[in-house]
Amino acid sequence: MSVCSPCTPIKILPDCVDAIVIGTMPAINNPYFIYIKDITTGRTERYSETSDGAALLTIPITKMFSPAHAYEIWVTTNFGSIEDKIAIQIQGVTGTVDCAALKFESSYSAGVKNTFAKVTMEGI
Repeated sequence: MSVCSPCTPIKILPDCVDAIVIGTMPAINNPYFIYIKDITTGRTERYSETSDGAALLTIPITKMFSPAHAYEIWVTTNFGSIEDKIAIQIQGVTGTVDCAALKFESSYSAGVKNTFAKVTMEGI
């Protein structure tokens, strides 16, 4: 956490990715709402996904994120309020968190932008 964001910071993610594994949820095969807030613009988007048989929650990404923007991500039940954040176990973070601070960066190889199939959120 920092003064700028009440959320736990995680390692920087690539801006061109097909899916992000958020972390381990309290229940397997359970539907959740995932919120991603662009702190720079104030816009919040909601996604609906279901945790898998290992309780991992993955979100398919349909847009690129701006490396110049800061984001926050959190999860609620699919029947709760946007403010009813659920504790998430994020890889590399001791204990659980109720939101994560995201930053993205562009990645290139030989002048060609890299695209990643799936990345996992990890603590710093």
